[in-house]
Amino acid sequence: MISVSKRGNVFQYQFDIAPQNGKRKRKRVTKSGFKTKKEAQQHLEPDIYSFQF
Repeated sequence: MISVSKRGNVFQYQFDIAPQNGKRKRKRVTKSGFKTKKEAQQHLEPDIYSFQF
C-alpha cells in the first residue's frame, strides 16, 4: 500500500515493504515533513526503489 496524506501542517508518505525471510509481518516505511503533496510524491518514488530488492 502506498499513500500520501496530510498530517497537521505537513504531508507524509508511507508504503509497505514485502515480508522477508519467510516472516509474515510487513514493515511500513513512513516519512513526513514535506510542505506540499507534490514534494512528498517526488521523494516517494526514489525511496520505493531503494527498498526493492
